[in-house]
Amino acid sequence: SRRADVTRLVKHREQLNSQDDPATPRYSLGDLIAHALVRTLVEMPAFNSYYTDKGIAQPNCVNLSVAMDTEDGLVVPVIKNADTLSLSEYAATIRSLSAAAKSNELTVEQLSGGTFTLTNLGMYGIEHFTPVLNAPQGAILGVGAVISDQSEQSPSHLLHLSLTIDHRVHDGAPAARFLQQLSETLTDWE
Repeated sequence: SRRADVTRLVKHREQLNSQDDPATPRYSLGDLIAHALVRTLVEMPAFNSYYTDKGIAQPNCVNLSVAMDTEDGLVVPVIKNADTLSLSEYAATIRSLSAAAKSNELTVEQLSGGTFTLTNLGMYGIEHFTPVLNAPQGAILGVGAVISDQSEQSPSHLLHLSLTIDHRVHDGAPAARFLQQLSETLTDWE
């Protein structure tokens, strides 16, 4: 696990959401974090892998599973080909899947084929947690709450990230490099 300085990311989200155009979607911080995660998975494709009886499989697309809490419990719909989606397309897809999850209308197709899972408990004020793998996937990222740090001369926003890996698929040092790359992507958001 590690922290990422997401001050620039928070400011970028505020700028995106300050537009008065009703056709422009409003973005959550989770949308931007997921988009950065997908970019990191494209840059480090070995982490878009999962375990099979025949060995490690590494598909050529990112199918991002996103954990969602519903009245009926946890569901994990999949954003297919997330690596081909713009930020606005990603946000629209996640809103659509979220609505289907809340109304208990997700299909088997929408719940299958994930290659990496994202889970976020930050909205509950949870700063750090250890996410449980979504088998057979090789990794899952946990996102905690954004904490404002006023101790410096300029305020900053820190985000805690937790990565759980299947050691049959990934080793610790490459996992640390993956988390480092994701943290840098979030910190250097453009």
